Amino acid sequence: MAGRDKSSRQLEVSVTEDYKEPMTFEEKRQLSLNINKMPANHLNMIVHIVRINEPPLKDSPADEIEIEFDSLKASTLRALEKYVNNVLLEVYGPNTSEIRQ
Repeated sequence: MAGRDKSSRQLEVSVTEDYKEPMTFEEKRQLSLNINKMPANHLNMIVHIVRINEPPLKDSPADEIEIEFDSLKASTLRALEKYVNNVLLEVYGPNTSEIRQ
């Protein structure tokens, strides 16, 4: 893994672990809120996570996609949740109310 940045390593872990527990409505709502709090330079990774986990969106030509949480697999949502929470912890620190899990 030499030469990879920290966010690449986190993404690799996130998408290879098995997340099968469905998200509740409240968890999806919180994920959406947390994504909106993310720094702009991390949003491309959100698109990347969705594309690699959702085959119908893999070849989508746009740099931006509209994410409909109800249509995503539980594993995709959990990978997004983990990545977003990790980024927000780095940005805001562990003692923040910005992140609710």
